[in-house]
Amino acid sequence: MRPLIKQEPVKIEIGTFKTVEDLREALDVCNYHVSREAAELFSRLTLSSKPTILNLGAATNADLGYPDRCTIGQSFAAIAALGGVRLPAEIGPQFRLQYPGQPDGELRLFYMDPLNNFGGDPDVFYVENCLGDQWLSAHCADLQTIMFGHRVWMFGL
Repeated sequence: MRPLIKQEPVKIEIGTFKTVEDLREALDVCNYHVSREAAELFSRLTLSSKPTILNLGAATNADLGYPDRCTIGQSFAAIAALGGVRLPAEIGPQFRLQYPGQPDGELRLFYMDPLNNFGGDPDVFYVENCLGDQWLSAHCADLQTIMFGHRVWMFGL
């Protein structure tokens, strides 16, 4: 079954940096904000060894059948049932770099294997434009965490 997407697939390239430090520096050079939570995940990040283009789809929880709210576990199951593919964690920082025109107020989460933060809790990356400030951050990905229907998930096609 084709995933529910309301836009053309987004193409993002990963594997373009040799080290995590180089990727982090690129975010700094571009004046992107990196939350403390996202910075913690960098220590657990593995980069692709070769450049690869990924095709991403997008769906809100409402598109996935949960117009009001659901758990992250329900979001993940619905994305998988529609044929969505989990993304490598590198997608978070790379998407932030390659999506400079993000509209104000928009937040996009990534369907990925969660990375554990320093406290051992699972997190996923997200990008957000908050009052003109472009952010890379991390969101708790405990499968019981409640998410609202308007939240947008990015996933592999």
